[in-house]
Amino acid sequence: MNEVNSDSLESVFVVHRHSIRAPTYFPAGDPYLNRDNYPRGAGYLTKKGVIACGSIANVWSSWYPEHIHGLDHTAVFVRSSESPRCHQTAQAILSALFSTQETIYPVPVYGPPPGFDNYISVVGYGKNINNVLRSHYQDSVSQPNTLGAVTFGDVIEAVKDVMTVPAPLEYEVFTFLDGIVSNMYEDHPIPDFWTRNERILTEVYEKLYALVIEQYRPYYGGHLLRGIAQRMKQVFNKELSSGTRWCDYSFHDFSLTAIYHALEGEINLPKPHFLAAIFFELRTANDGSHWVEVYHSHGIAPDGSYSPREPMRMRWNGGSHRVIFEKIFEKMYNNVYIDKLLGANGKKRNHEENGIF
Repeated sequence: MNEVNSDSLESVFVVHRHSIRAPTYFPAGDPYLNRDNYPRGAGYLTKKGVIACGSIANVWSSWYPEHIHGLDHTAVFVRSSESPRCHQTAQAILSALFSTQETIYPVPVYGPPPGFDNYISVVGYGKNINNVLRSHYQDSVSQPNTLGAVTFGDVIEAVKDVMTVPAPLEYEVFTFLDGIVSNMYEDHPIPDFWTRNERILTEVYEKLYALVIEQYRPYYGGHLLRGIAQRMKQVFNKELSSGTRWCDYSFHDFSLTAIYHALEGEINLPKPHFLAAIFFELRTANDGSHWVEVYHSHGIAPDGSYSPREPMRMRWNGGSHRVIFEKIFEKMYNNVYIDKLLGANGKKRNHEENGIF
């Protein structure tokens, strides 16, 4: 999709999930979630994930040829979460966009050291996530299965029975099922218990994700939305001398889901795929007014296809993806999470107030 709007497209902000990565959890002795299949390590990008970054970079540059054409790396700003897989994703995309056989252009990726990233910190959460998941054990499930399961808890306990670790916790069940999804992307073997009960296990995996993100949304979305909004304002006000035409935020599926919720996006995907993305187009109309158009892509499906870019219609905005900047700035800067976060953590660290960290 080319840039075809009578407005002047000033800048593009993209928030995306990292690329295909190894499972984050390898139960000891498990024959399917096997470290030998993922030599780069738990949670790190796989070779397929690195290659996917190059492919997606080409797709994005075809959508925005005037903004990421590889000729001016000073026009790019990149902020990664503290997670290595997010940093790796950002670097792989940048390499595809700005490196040639003759030259490698150094594009910095900003990111705080581990433990200092307020954009993904659950400090102040104060609950036990396993207790939260257990409180839903009696919820009914709808899909047929061979497990004899009629409740959410029945399925969780059935998964625990096939895990190779003693007394796994509920969140470990979630990360175990999440690891099986990584195996699907990598074409590694899938456990028989999954193939026999894929529909019910998918239902429970998606419910686990929904319950976890319901708890963690403020911690993955509140400060991130505020930081992005602040930088958007700086771009429109021409306060920045560099990094204004393409602003890339490489984060997690939790981060994208939190943004979908805060902006009331009409998104029907239960969980963002790898390299799912939200695009904020900053535009100046002929009368000088500032507007933002919001688009999204579901990312890479397990079959390797990449979702097209589509308008992200927002319920609070009457179902439109186009909004005057002042309104979306207010929606993002004073977002639905921020009061809870400031109440839990106090004032944000100064280095995050400037929109860089």
